[in-house]
Amino acid sequence: MKSGSLVQQAAYALRNGDRREATALLQQALSDNPNDTDALIASARMSQASGQVEESLAFARR
Repeated sequence: MKSGSLVQQAAYALRNGDRREATALLQQALSDNPNDTDALIASARMSQASGQVEESLAFARR
């Protein structure tokens, strides 16, 4: 599956309150393409929103 589609699915899951599914989809997107900017940004934002500042910064630096 294309990583862009996975990022879109993750956004949908997050909007519906399913953070676990959103995280899994973003991890899959980054597994498929570690340099996927959209997946990295989404992961950084999700980490920041849940108070995981260091993890958020790690995604942002990639």
